[in-house]
Amino acid sequence: VRHVSCNKDMAGPLWLALQALKAKRLEGLLHSYAGCFNIRMVRGSNSHFSAHSYGLAIDLNSEENGLGSTHGGFYNHLDLVKCFTDQGASVIPVTISERKGKR
Repeated sequence: VRHVSCNKDMAGPLWLALQALKAKRLEGLLHSYAGCFNIRMVRGSNSHFSAHSYGLAIDLNSEENGLGSTHGGFYNHLDLVKCFTDQGASVIPVTISERKGKR
């Protein structure tokens, strides 16, 4: 992936998380990118926009990290998860969104 469209408040933390992955030689654990900015409703809702609608969420390895999963996928690689949580990621593994006020 050469380009990701995301909220400007997420761009810096996302870049830092990806740089941390590279520094720890964990980038090979990322197999797929399924999107970031995508105007859509929260699954099952007709009235609430998802974090993707605001460019505040990113789906990575979505085929391994099913909605609501609590094991497998990223849970097998907590060092990868830490690269993102250190930058303010709040919901793992389904989406990676920046927490309010964290810079």
